[in-house]
Amino acid sequence: MRSCLTSVVAAAEKTAYSVEIIVADNASTDHTKQVVQDCAFPGIKYVCRDQRMSMRQNFETSLDDVTGDYVIFIGDDDAVLPNGLDVLGKFIETTGADVVNWPLLGYNWPEPALDLPGNLKVMPLKISGRSREIDTDAALARLTSGDFRSYHEGAVAYHGCVSMKTIQQARTKSDGTYFWCQSPDVFAAMHNLMIPGLSFWKLDLPITLGGASPRSNGRSGQRLARREEGDAGEEFQRFIAESENDPFVGRLPTNCASLRLITLDALQMALKFQGRSDAIDTDVWRSRIIDEIGSMVLETRVTYAELAETLLGVDVPVPQTPDPIDHVVSSVPANALKGWPVRGVIANTESMNDVATAAAALDQICGMENFRSKRPVFRLRQVWRTARRLKRAVLAS
Repeated sequence: MRSCLTSVVAAAEKTAYSVEIIVADNASTDHTKQVVQDCAFPGIKYVCRDQRMSMRQNFETSLDDVTGDYVIFIGDDDAVLPNGLDVLGKFIETTGADVVNWPLLGYNWPEPALDLPGNLKVMPLKISGRSREIDTDAALARLTSGDFRSYHEGAVAYHGCVSMKTIQQARTKSDGTYFWCQSPDVFAAMHNLMIPGLSFWKLDLPITLGGASPRSNGRSGQRLARREEGDAGEEFQRFIAESENDPFVGRLPTNCASLRLITLDALQMALKFQGRSDAIDTDVWRSRIIDEIGSMVLETRVTYAELAETLLGVDVPVPQTPDPIDHVVSSVPANALKGWPVRGVIANTESMNDVATAAAALDQICGMENFRSKRPVFRLRQVWRTARRLKRAVLAS
């Protein structure tokens, strides 16, 4: 929590735009309140829940504390880049965007018990400085047809920036509630696309940095929290338990681990709220879900096939392929960073000790300072410069 808040305050102090920092303490038993009290930044609003609630409820309730025009959601193991808020503010001022999304790079927190250092993966082509407005109808058509790579092709709110105007428009169509389903961000990403007249932009610069630790609730955090018997860590188990009595979680069980089913459930629910009749390509979605089920262990496949049948309304056979084998993906060696596109993994340096220092290192690698006075545009020279800075950082690690 301390590293996250440190990074947000540093970014807020570096920009002339007004920044409000809301710390939504979900009745935690750690030192969150003390961390906030130790911070002298005047724009911090500390809100502590009387009792624990689901993550979705905490997200939703936090929206009522917002007084600004735009909102960004991040977790307590994430960070904001030092120049991130200033770059974002200038970008919104120039484009008038309602929603801005950016590449979410992942930082893995150190795990001393497993002798794993903190590390960060960077791909220069994903942080090229390019910006473009997204055709929301085309993006929605890719989702309904099943022709997409990730739900991040929608207009995400978690590690994304959404105008409060858009949030209020969405709430009027979804029973006064912005976040729905087992994964509130997946639902928001689907529903935001359907807001009439939405100005949706993609910016290839990392405004925030996602942190993965055993305390994370996301997929990366779930993987880090798993142990020999395949059980999730205590934090994720609590996340599941707290969601079980949430009336807004959708049609899937709270422990559903299928991201494709979660995306389909959110997409169908958002379409229903909007009263839209966009046809879901059942054959393509069915094929994609079967492929995902086939990557799961055998004893779970029947359950997920039945869930898929509930959402799609068609028979979904259970794949009979053998149990999947875990593969270890090695890091790209530094001597591979001679050209581009490239990927580098930075580890074993002081800059990777926590998410705030990692965000500052990423800020320098991306040359974010160069984008503070202008709207980001794609430059091949920027890619080369980023690649060279990344190569030096990887060699130093």
